Amino acid sequence: MPDLDLQTLSAILRSSDDAIVTKTTAGIVSSWNPAAERIFGYTSAEIIGRPITVLFPPERLSEEDEFLRRVAAGQRVDHFETVRIRKDGTRIDVSVTLSPILASAGRIVGISKMARDITERKRLQAERQASEELLRITLSSIGDAVMTTDRQGRVTFINPTAETLTGWPNDEAVGQLITRVFNIVNEANGRPAEDPVGRVLRDGTVVGLANHTALIARDGTVRPIDDSAAPIRDSQGRVYGVVLVFHDITSGARPRSRRNVWRRS
Repeated sequence: MPDLDLQTLSAILRSSDDAIVTKTTAGIVSSWNPAAERIFGYTSAEIIGRPITVLFPPERLSEEDEFLRRVAAGQRVDHFETVRIRKDGTRIDVSVTLSPILASAGRIVGISKMARDITERKRLQAERQASEELLRITLSSIGDAVMTTDRQGRVTFINPTAETLTGWPNDEAVGQLITRVFNIVNEANGRPAEDPVGRVLRDGTVVGLANHTALIARDGTVRPIDDSAAPIRDSQGRVYGVVLVFHDITSGARPRSRRNVWRRS
């Protein structure tokens, strides 16, 4: 049975996509699996017996001191994201987990380390963040008022034009129910108009406002508006929010106070 266990462990080490490394309590590499060779570019013959810090950029060397301190105290280091240097000099993003290796008496005799190459994930994350920032800048600079919500109908974004028309600054609007910020009524009689965001979330279709719809701003100013609301879908086509685009159609007339728009019977 012990031989079988060793064979199983060896198979795991060979087949893992993650680098699995052991090192002494002084940080000297003592084992190095095939995935570590692929990720870092060093063969086991080249790296075993050398300090693990050969993989560290100069500005990251202090991380090893902290790792050794924590492991010596019997602690794990879980999913620590950092940067390492391959044999060819290229830098890669990695997530590392370290654990103490204990002898039968509980004495720490070494350190096990698992490292996962997350360079591609980081690249995609950076691209997504850049795209989101470009979209945010675009939405913030266009003339139409734009608001977005989550699937619960709570505001997640409001651009400067929408801030002006609704009277709600972004930091106060975000997290509010759309019906509180986007307060719309029938311009002729002052009765509440149907919430287009709720309809989009319910039906999953693009919705336009009914004719003679007016927006009541936070200060009571009333403006006739035109708008449309559309679902925001994820890669599987599921609706996870709504984008609302609207604009003032006052046509040169001054915005009116609520009491001048309709008479209450």
